Amino acid sequence: MIAELFEMEVSNASLYDGSTSVVEAVLMASRIKRAQKASILISEGVYVRTQKVLKTYLENLDLELVFIESNENFVIDESCLEKAKAKAKHPVVACVLQSPNHWGYLENWQVMTDFCEKEKLISIAYVPEAQSLGLIDPPGHFGVDIAAGEGQSLGLPMGYGGPYLGLLCCKKKYVRQMPGRLVGATRDDRGDLAFCVTLATREQHIRREKATSNICSNQNLMALRSAVFMSLMGPYGLKESAEQSHSMAVYAFEAISKIARGKTKIQIPETEFFNEFTIFYDEDAERFGHRFQKIAASR
Repeated sequence: MIAELFEMEVSNASLYDGSTSVVEAVLMASRIKRAQKASILISEGVYVRTQKVLKTYLENLDLELVFIESNENFVIDESCLEKAKAKAKHPVVACVLQSPNHWGYLENWQVMTDFCEKEKLISIAYVPEAQSLGLIDPPGHFGVDIAAGEGQSLGLPMGYGGPYLGLLCCKKKYVRQMPGRLVGATRDDRGDLAFCVTLATREQHIRREKATSNICSNQNLMALRSAVFMSLMGPYGLKESAEQSHSMAVYAFEAISKIARGKTKIQIPETEFFNEFTIFYDEDAERFGHRFQKIAASR
């Protein structure tokens, strides 16, 4: 179901959360490229918490993070990618782009895949809102090599700090570099359909030095819950759920824009978004913030 949702050829049996899935995708890309010293281009639109996880895991490896600065519309275009590549100290092996991004705006996956194809890089898409794929075109539609995701929005109610569900997909040709566990369908000796672990590259299963990861805890219970949720919702239910999230955000956007109209120190970018958007205002416009809070509380 995850492979179908992302339009990717292969999905593994879940990871810990979205941020560690991005780490695994980056490490996977470095293995594919057999890089000793390398640079990774990463959009500044990736969540700060995910950036911190990446920095923590990569600080003792010869992998440099080079941040891609967004344009005036808070998204990445080809010129942003070219500028970032020029700043890299080592050969660039991969590019990471998140959509919806840190500000809530939708990136164009095609921009990244075209650039990566031209430069012979591994393209990595991060989808922090899996629910959004019920409405917008998925990474696989644009030929992304590796897709990471956060599956919390697939039927997992939030508690205190979780629970989360890490998702990871890739093209079939990269499957042997994928961390975690892969489950395949086969037939048993009676001819009945059976599912079994076909690839297990965690250090719990094979010699530690040959393991592709040591952080890919499988979220079995959360994966099962999300599978039940998606089975009950079906493709039309997932689409309707995503449309509701988007329509309520559009309603909020239009209401806030109406309040902010004529106030030059308030900026609301008109870039496409899914269920979040960002308002920029300075201290002089603080009264706007108080007014908005009052109106929001009354609704």
